[in-house]
Amino acid sequence: MRRIRLNIVEGDLEIDEKTIIDLEEGSSRLIVHGVFKSSSDVRVNGSLHAERLESIGGDVTVKGDLEIEGEIEVERASLNVSGSLKAENVAVDEHLKVDLNVTCKSLSVGKSAEIGGKLSSTYVNVGGILDVKGAVEAENINVGGILRGGSDLTSSKVTVGGKLILTGSGTLKAERIIVGGTLEIDGEYGVGVESLAVGGTAKICGGIFSGSISIGGLLTSNGDIKFEDLNVGGRVEIFGNCEGRTVDVGGTFKVSDSTFLHDLNVGGGVWIGGGCEVENMDVGGRVMVDKSLKVNGVLNVGGNVKVKGVLACRDLDVGGGVEASKLISSGTVEIGGYIYTEKGAWAEKVIIRRRGRVKGSLSAKYIFAERGSRLEDLYGGTIILEDWCEAGNIYGEHVKLGRHCKINGRILYKYEVDLASHVGLTYKPEKVDRLPQIDIT
Repeated sequence: MRRIRLNIVEGDLEIDEKTIIDLEEGSSRLIVHGVFKSSSDVRVNGSLHAERLESIGGDVTVKGDLEIEGEIEVERASLNVSGSLKAENVAVDEHLKVDLNVTCKSLSVGKSAEIGGKLSSTYVNVGGILDVKGAVEAENINVGGILRGGSDLTSSKVTVGGKLILTGSGTLKAERIIVGGTLEIDGEYGVGVESLAVGGTAKICGGIFSGSISIGGLLTSNGDIKFEDLNVGGRVEIFGNCEGRTVDVGGTFKVSDSTFLHDLNVGGGVWIGGGCEVENMDVGGRVMVDKSLKVNGVLNVGGNVKVKGVLACRDLDVGGGVEASKLISSGTVEIGGYIYTEKGAWAEKVIIRRRGRVKGSLSAKYIFAERGSRLEDLYGGTIILEDWCEAGNIYGEHVKLGRHCKINGRILYKYEVDLASHVGLTYKPEKVDRLPQIDIT
């Protein structure tokens, strides 16, 4: 290997064999007033300043800072810099390694780029792995394989074909992030992103997403999350509060704290550790809420609903059963299984399907129980029980009982009572001017 000593070169410097360049004594930088050209491996033991750097087939190593006024082009080779790199445009076919900061207008690396400090560029394109320990600021980032960051990441658009991994602490700000594989944000990051699309799984630390989130697999958020629209093919686990407009989840939806949404559509089950308020909720499985649940519109559930607090809604359609401390509906309640309440249930209209069960008082303008249902005290306008039903007290304006019904308490009616054959009565029905009422509060 050839070894030469230089300080200042007037014009171009061409290296055509393996060379080590030492600096003149007292100098820390090699200055080339022209183009630094290499066709073989070259190492500069110090900093390098040139108008342009070109290398074809030879690795370039700079043991210091590299400052190029124009472009850096390294073909079929790699570039290694011990200090910082500054240039107009940087293009490296193989690998780029910079121990400190990189500043340029465009950065293009064919295989991998490892930057120990900060990356500042307008356009970044890396075919394989981009690993940046410091902050990243770029208008457009495109990585074919893996993007690793350890500090702030600020960009208009980030596209990653494989994995996007952020560790440590900082802020993530972007208009649009697209990840073909997985997203992992593990640390303390302040997230402000307009839209996020991940083909596989995503693990985030919460954040604010002013637009949409689309995840193909699992979404885990270790912190409060706020968004416009959330679409997840798998399941969702949020350890914190959840606030957004629409949620569409193919699997299960779990939130440890409170939830505020407009529309919630879940193919599996829903578990919410805090209170929940939504406009409409459609769930294929079961729903469990540790506090109160308020649905301003329609609550449609294929399985069971269990609410430790108050369940308030307009319309309720449940294939299984409902359990709550209190149930309040301003519309229609239709139950396939049971209603269990501690403090009673109120609605405009209640339909209990075949062999349904009601524990707790039930009050509605219209109550209809299909064959074989078991109920407790009923308060209503029109109360109709089909054959073989059983109830406690009945207080209604119009009461109609099917065959073989059994009433364990009193029947007080205001206008009429219609009893089929073989109805079992504890007391004779009594017509009254005023019916007992139960307080909804």
